[in-house]
Amino acid sequence: MIDICVINYNTVDKLERFLASINQSNQLLWNLYVADNGSTDGSVEFLRENIDKYNITQGFFNENIGYAAASNQLASLGNSELLGIFNADVWLTPNYVQYIIDVFAAHPEMAIMGPKQRDERGQIVHAGIFGTNTAPKHRGWKEHDPHDARYRDFLPCVTISGSAYLVRRNVWEELTNCPIYQEHNPSVGAFLSTPHYYEETFCLTGDTTIWTVEGPKPIKDINIGDQVFCWDEDKQEIAIDDIIWSGSTGIKLIYETKFGRSSSIKATLDHNFLMARIDHNSVSGEMLGWLPITDGTHVVTGRNFSRINIEQDLPDGITEDSAKLFGAWIGDGSYNLDRQITFSIPEGTNVHEAYKELANRVLEGNSHINGRSFRVCSAKSFRWMHELGFVGSSSSKRLPKWIFSAPYRIKLAFLAGILDSDGHINKKGCLGLRLANKWLIEDIYLLCILVGLRPGAIRYEKRINYFSKPGPFHNPLHDHSKWSESWGFVIYFSKKMLEIPTEDTRYKERLNKQIAKTRSRKNDTLIGLPETLTSRKIISITPIGEEEVYDITTSKVGNFFANGILVHNCSYHARAHGYGVFYDGRAGSIGHSWHASSEVGGTADANFQISQGIFRKACANHGIPCD
Repeated sequence: MIDICVINYNTVDKLERFLASINQSNQLLWNLYVADNGSTDGSVEFLRENIDKYNITQGFFNENIGYAAASNQLASLGNSELLGIFNADVWLTPNYVQYIIDVFAAHPEMAIMGPKQRDERGQIVHAGIFGTNTAPKHRGWKEHDPHDARYRDFLPCVTISGSAYLVRRNVWEELTNCPIYQEHNPSVGAFLSTPHYYEETFCLTGDTTIWTVEGPKPIKDINIGDQVFCWDEDKQEIAIDDIIWSGSTGIKLIYETKFGRSSSIKATLDHNFLMARIDHNSVSGEMLGWLPITDGTHVVTGRNFSRINIEQDLPDGITEDSAKLFGAWIGDGSYNLDRQITFSIPEGTNVHEAYKELANRVLEGNSHINGRSFRVCSAKSFRWMHELGFVGSSSSKRLPKWIFSAPYRIKLAFLAGILDSDGHINKKGCLGLRLANKWLIEDIYLLCILVGLRPGAIRYEKRINYFSKPGPFHNPLHDHSKWSESWGFVIYFSKKMLEIPTEDTRYKERLNKQIAKTRSRKNDTLIGLPETLTSRKIISITPIGEEEVYDITTSKVGNFFANGILVHNCSYHARAHGYGVFYDGRAGSIGHSWHASSEVGGTADANFQISQGIFRKACANHGIPCD
């Protein structure tokens, strides 16, 4: 028989699935023990109501005592030859319990065994840790295996996943009762409590910007079926993937990671980012893989999405001319109560005249000058622009969804309108844009990435604006002052900027001068990183308190861009299969910690850790070879 021990923490829906899967196996083969570690999601009520339904031998309702302590608590109850420790968010294939018993019986030399695990998307989340103790390799991680064809083998390995951990009881008891081992672990049980924490529900705050094919969205507004930009590691290219899960993952401690003066991301400390090692002296870099953030390292960010093809049918009437005109309205345009369309471009410049002529060609109606702006009076054009998605005030405008999938030349024309109406260019050929509308800046930033421009980080500013001249005893809190917020970024010089069809002659002159100065300039792509990606150095990591957090899951590649940074999504729910098992013991390779692989089940002590020397001795005492 086998004593099945499952530890639950706020995963009531996953727990129900696990219990149902266990009950598909012959009930004469197992005892079932369940511990809940202080859940607040209805798990306790569910367990009390369903003890008999799911044939639970005994249940415990704890405070959050940690994963290791709860595992020891349950393991100490039974007396079956085999022990199985499971996360609540895995589930088992039919007859898996019989398979476990048969494999242990056929291999008396085996101390510990674990299954290959796949999630609902067909991605492998565990196929054994191989390599060595000092250089372990997580085999199969995130490989797409929809037909369950890979790693159907039976091999010795360094260790296996703690989410489905199978061990002989005599080994567990030997370690539990060993005086030397008890010095390291005075609590009852062989599983050591450690100060580590690990779970794969990596979480971001609700206002985190996700890059989708319809423009940037806050993560809390992402829905199943949305399409997001991501990184295909196999093909080494920017890709698009579907969202198959999204939602809140609770309230957790949040850390703000800053990458510059005002660029940052807020996430749980365990969230994995695509990290890189950068050597600016040699202009080179290398990918380090998906790792939690640490001070002084670099995160990988999006740089150039111009090669990805997401073109869709344009709305009627959209041409390069109309796109440029509507870009000017986005930059500094408005509507008034009389449904007049206003373009705020200073009179007396070639830009003003060019856009006035453009408006006469594109829009039906009469235009007239009003100070630094001109207006078009046309109810028909007003309705058309609204139908196209050009609505809102300066603080609430957004780019219409169709512009992100428009042809390349349409995107460039649209950017030209924005920059002509509200941008500026410095003597170094860099373009600047600053608006009092965060999400509009996010939209324009992504549009720049999609055409292959080089925008720097979005920077936030807050300053005081005076509506009357302050006196010598000025108090900034008086009514004559008001705080204003703005967001902006710089587009760094590149030859691609010459493709923007601007009407500003000064813009073109400065760009041409800059090109003449930089003909011998080397490509600024970091050697070792794809040209579609770049990096930012982490400046600081600071805890900022608890907050509700969210995550999303993509269908294939397992990552997405959040605040422009490549982050790994949460690992979906792992399924333990009744084949392809692997084990450790003969190599004596248990002398390090490993992590519980779960979607939402981790608690404060989610690691197992067994002393290698004591483990080898316990195996030897029971005739299990370790060498």
